Amino acid sequence: MYISINGQRHHIALSELTGGKGITVYGQNEVVRDLIDACLASGRPLLFEAGDVTVSGLDSTPTIGFRHGGSA
Repeated sequence: MYISINGQRHHIALSELTGGKGITVYGQNEVVRDLIDACLASGRPLLFEAGDVTVSGLDSTPTIGFRHGGSA
């Protein structure tokens, strides 16, 4: 895989990092599209530009906290 940083192209040998196993590259735009589709399908509100995002309870029941439009 190649990535560009400040106009310079850099090679990352993924096969060396994975021991030769295959990988799937899931682009950010595809992740966002899938998350939006899942949110719309759930009927839950779709919010952008949330701040103060926290995630807790990963060992039991995950909880996400955030602020949006001045409200928590």
